[in-house]
Amino acid sequence: MSKIIYILLSYGIQGLNILLNLIFIQRLSPILLGDIAIAKIWLQAFDYGHLGTRFALDRYLPITKAGQIQKGFLYISLAVLSIMTIILISIMLCIEKNNIIILIFVSIGICLSYMNIFKAYYRAKGNIKKVNQLIFNCYFFPLLLSVIGLYYSFKVFLFIYPISFILMFLFMIRTPLKNIKPKEISLKKSKNRKLIMLISMWNVSKLLLLHSVIMYLFLTIDRIFVDNYLGRESLGKYSVIMFVFASLFTVPSILTELIFPKIVYEVKNKRKIFFAKETAIVFSGTILAIIFTDIIMKWLLTYTEYSNLYDLMILCSLGIIPYSFTSIMYHIINALDLRKSLIISSTIILIFYSISLYLLNILNINNLESIILVKVVFSFILLIGYLLTIIIGIRRPINC
Repeated sequence: MSKIIYILLSYGIQGLNILLNLIFIQRLSPILLGDIAIAKIWLQAFDYGHLGTRFALDRYLPITKAGQIQKGFLYISLAVLSIMTIILISIMLCIEKNNIIILIFVSIGICLSYMNIFKAYYRAKGNIKKVNQLIFNCYFFPLLLSVIGLYYSFKVFLFIYPISFILMFLFMIRTPLKNIKPKEISLKKSKNRKLIMLISMWNVSKLLLLHSVIMYLFLTIDRIFVDNYLGRESLGKYSVIMFVFASLFTVPSILTELIFPKIVYEVKNKRKIFFAKETAIVFSGTILAIIFTDIIMKWLLTYTEYSNLYDLMILCSLGIIPYSFTSIMYHIINALDLRKSLIISSTIILIFYSISLYLLNILNINNLESIILVKVVFSFILLIGYLLTIIIGIRRPINC
């Protein structure tokens, strides 16, 4: 039952985020939408402040029975996140000055980054009930209040959004904070042990972290480019065009979550790398979601000032198609232990993607259509990179 609730909460949060963005599009000017687009980049950036230590909780806690050692891994992850949060806040304040919208979204990003560590901690211990409580109280409920506030006015939203997230987060972590004992976090007697734990956490999670950061940059660098070279108002229009892409980008991964254990098992034990049935399921589900959303948006955009952007929105939605294949290929690559090769190929593609965007400015081709076309093309190039990673590495022995 707890797993069903977890899935329902995940879909509920995604639905609320889509609704929130639809109201943004309906009511806000391009400049405000541009501010929100940049604010979301900063919000997401704080989720990487754990430097991989959060991923390590899933690796070590299930095989560690000693409660004090389990807490030790948690405290290290929280400490690393706290240090990186201070650094990221300092950088943000230097780049984005006196922008209340970005400050508000950053406060949400900080709350969610800490919540995700506690969520990973309880999930790794098998306490799904506690995980669901965290998700509901620290994410679903505050987000629901924020959507209701935005329905009334944007000013009400700006007040409710940070207050609800911060208060609910502090309410939920009050018990874990009370249980922290000074001797458990002291470095005087266990400095070497905590350093060893930190190094081991980095070693088991560094590849996953690097790949996550590369994908984060791959999905955000175009928005940074638009903001720097075309301005905040153009970024607002670009975020409208990107709505379908951003809303449906997670659909392939959600569909793959249901079948990836089978994929990993058959790659490891049967050396199977071609999954026609599974690929067809994910691909068809993604295509249906794109078609349905594009039809709905054609109607919804008529009630906004952005109806002229619909054709570009359809073009951008084509960039989701490659991810219906890479979502399965990613698990094949993991099972083949080709993560390093994937990081190298993805990094090379990211570099060429960045150069291509820069060349648009050099050649004075500064329009949203060209940027979207480059984005879609490189989404398919990323798919080719995944495919080549598998083909080149298939002859390597599989580590069981």
